[in-house]
Amino acid sequence: KLGKVRALVLDEADRLLLDDGIRAHVQTIVAACTSKHLRMHMFSATIPEKVDAMAREMFRHPARVYVGVRNTPVSHVRQQLVYCGHGGQETGKMIAVKSVLRGKLEDLGGSFGGEDDTTDDRGVRSRRVFPCLIFCRSVARCQALFEQVRALFASLQSGDSAAAARRVVGLHGGMSTSARQE
Repeated sequence: KLGKVRALVLDEADRLLLDDGIRAHVQTIVAACTSKHLRMHMFSATIPEKVDAMAREMFRHPARVYVGVRNTPVSHVRQQLVYCGHGGQETGKMIAVKSVLRGKLEDLGGSFGGEDDTTDDRGVRSRRVFPCLIFCRSVARCQALFEQVRALFASLQSGDSAAAARRVVGLHGGMSTSARQE
């Protein structure tokens, strides 16, 4: 009974509203949510003008909330544009990802600098591995990339697949809630 719904959340709203096949379903659901107490929430990292116009039609009194400064990179996050070559094909992307994750940024035109090198109690010098998030367009690509990166980490840790499993996590919408929370 959608007429009793009090909260409606559209996550990745730009994708939901720009895709013709999904937009019609979303609009049907929104129209069926008729409670006077309904609160609609729309989330997206990007809101193109077309989506903004659609949202203004769907929402009664829309309010826009920005987190951070618009179009400004976060100061404590290092960002880098990497040209992958190979016409943007998966082979070129994986080569670039492997290079970045191995800490060989100098191959890509940058470097970490000495402060990122660490020495353990046995005197073994190594590069510190920083947290990394990789966003993929599809569940299948996320799963494939997860498996490749996990194998890469295992090879960097002398084949220790258990250590790699602890350090590399793949999350996507095709997983159950319990699997994502693990």
